[in-house]
Amino acid sequence: EFRKELQAKVELAQKLHADEIETLNKHQETLRSQLESARIQDEQKMNELTIWKEMHDSQGYCNVTLMADDARQMLEKARDSSERSLSASKQLALKYLQRQFELLQDIRVTCLATYARVSGQMQSFIDEEMAPKISDLAQGAHSRAIAAYDHALPIYEEH
Repeated sequence: EFRKELQAKVELAQKLHADEIETLNKHQETLRSQLESARIQDEQKMNELTIWKEMHDSQGYCNVTLMADDARQMLEKARDSSERSLSASKQLALKYLQRQFELLQDIRVTCLATYARVSGQMQSFIDEEMAPKISDLAQGAHSRAIAAYDHALPIYEEH
């Protein structure tokens, strides 16, 4: 009976952990999707920048001042776009790490609660069921040993 109870408790703990792992896997897929979306947006921005560079390179200039102004504007736009992409990437990474930390905290709390509950049940089982049975068995063995000794003593003394 003790083994059945222990097996049931182990199976319950395994099921809880399996559910938590499934939740983490779903969360991981969501984060991968978000990361892929950010990568695609970054790639689109880089393609747009390349198109503008090619268009800019194909234009003929007769005024050095216009060339300098265009180059400055292009560099400012590229810098601004890069800063926005970097900021978005940082925010996405921070959000991901925060979610992972929260999930790990939830798993930790669940594991500690499961451990406390199972260990409390085990202690209760040992104190209330096993210890009295072991005590009864030991007392019975002790009584039988004394009876055997009392029976064997007279026979021993005769020889």
